[in-house]
Amino acid sequence: MLVKLYRTLIGVTGVICASATASNAGYIVPGETAGLAALSPLPEGIYVVNNYTYGGTNAGALGVEIPYFVWSTPWTFSNTRIEFIGVTPSANIEDPGFHRFGMISIAYGGILAHDFGGGFTGGVMALARSADPDPTIAAASGRTTASAVFGGGLYYTTDGYHLAATAIYSTSLGGAVTGVAGGGNNDTIGVDFSATKSFGKLELGFVGFTYADATNLQTSVGGTRNRETELGGLIGYDFGPVTAQAYVTRAVTTTYNGVKAPDETRGWLRLIVPLWQAPTQVAAAPLKARY
Repeated sequence: MLVKLYRTLIGVTGVICASATASNAGYIVPGETAGLAALSPLPEGIYVVNNYTYGGTNAGALGVEIPYFVWSTPWTFSNTRIEFIGVTPSANIEDPGFHRFGMISIAYGGILAHDFGGGFTGGVMALARSADPDPTIAAASGRTTASAVFGGGLYYTTDGYHLAATAIYSTSLGGAVTGVAGGGNNDTIGVDFSATKSFGKLELGFVGFTYADATNLQTSVGGTRNRETELGGLIGYDFGPVTAQAYVTRAVTTTYNGVKAPDETRGWLRLIVPLWQAPTQVAAAPLKARY
C-alpha cells in the first residue's frame, strides 16, 4: 500500500534539489522523478523524505543529500489538492583537485495536484530557488542566481502497473553564463519517464530521462546545447512505516559543448516517512483504489 501511495511523494525531490551533474542541467535534477507520479495528489498530511544520489564519470563525481518536507493541505477544489514543498539540500563535489561539501540551492513552492479519474492523475507546480549559498560550490555548479522552475506531469495506474512522465522547465532569473557550456544559470528542460509494476510490496520497472539546455549557448561555444539521455532499472519495497526506492541509470548519449562526453553512471536511494496524516486519510477506501 505505502509503496503505491508514496510514489507521488518521493518524486518531488526531482524538481527541487541540485543538478545531478555539477556543471550541467541548470536548476533541475535529471532523472529524479523517474518512476514516480511526482505531481499526483497526496492524502492530507505532512511528509518527510530523505533522498540521496551519487554518481559521475572518470572526470569526477557528485553526491547530493536532500532532506525535504511536503505539506498536503486540506484545501481542495474540483478534485485538485493544494500542496506546498520545501528543501534545504547539500552536495559533495569530488573533482580532480577539488573536493567541497556544502549547502546548495534552497527551494520553496507549490503544487496543484489533480485526480482525473479512471486511473489518471497529474498536476502542475511552480518553485522559487535561491542561488547556491556556498560560494565555492556556486563557482563549480554555475548556479549563481535565483531561478524559477515550472513542471507538469501525467500518470496512469491500473492493476499494479504504473506509467509516469514529468516535464520540468527551469529558467534563470539572472541570465545565462556568457560563453560557458552547460553553465548552471542556463535555462533547461527535461523529461523523466518510467514504466513499473507492483508485486505486492515489491516494485520493479524501467526508468529513464532526457534533458537539454533550453536556449542556445553563446557564439563562443558555437551555439551548441548540452544534452544527455540515461536509462536504467528500479526496485522499491514497502517496509511498513518506511518505504524505500532505489534505481541506477547509465547514460546512452551525452553531448557537452557539441562533442561526445564521458557517460555518467548514477544511483539514487529514497527513504520516505509520513510525519503526520489526517486521521480520515489513513485508511480511506478511495485511496486504495486510486493508488
